[in-house]
Amino acid sequence: MMMLRRAEQHDRVREEQERFSRLETLIHFIEQESTMPSDIVVKKVPPEWIVSIREVISNYPSVGMLYPKVMAQIGGGCALGMPVAIWHDLEHKEKGVDAEAGFLLKAPLAAYGTAQMYQLPSATVASYMHHGAYNRLDEAYRNLLRWVEENQYKLAGPFREVYHYCSQPVRQDDESYVTEIQIPVEKRQA
Repeated sequence: MMMLRRAEQHDRVREEQERFSRLETLIHFIEQESTMPSDIVVKKVPPEWIVSIREVISNYPSVGMLYPKVMAQIGGGCALGMPVAIWHDLEHKEKGVDAEAGFLLKAPLAAYGTAQMYQLPSATVASYMHHGAYNRLDEAYRNLLRWVEENQYKLAGPFREVYHYCSQPVRQDDESYVTEIQIPVEKRQA
């Protein structure tokens, strides 16, 4: 009986810790939401080499399964840059997401199989540095897209996420991550 009681208490403590974590995340988001517009920068991103794989995946977190595929299809001994995801659907989708995952490069390299190596074109982007968990990226996107609309811009291409910092194994709830969201934009005509 005591073992059963201990297991029940352990489950309650875990549930309360999860509730507390969600509350802390919500408080952090509310604090960040009030400062976000000043953190958005419109900048010109130069052309960059990328090696990547593009597939339709089940949902956004599934993009992680594409990175090992890319690494398996490139020559060894190359220096990979930051991981990047490109979202080709300009609207949010619950499933069947057109995703591209890869790595930025300083110079082209050999890729084979389904991996492609090409140069991302230069773009003017609305950029926001998201400091926090991947499971909160949707809120950052909503705020960034609202800012784009309110400042007379329109969408001009697939969204990019550049992962400046994440740990291994990747977790959706790790608040230490740093992700740059880049939305290609152009000014709306009056």
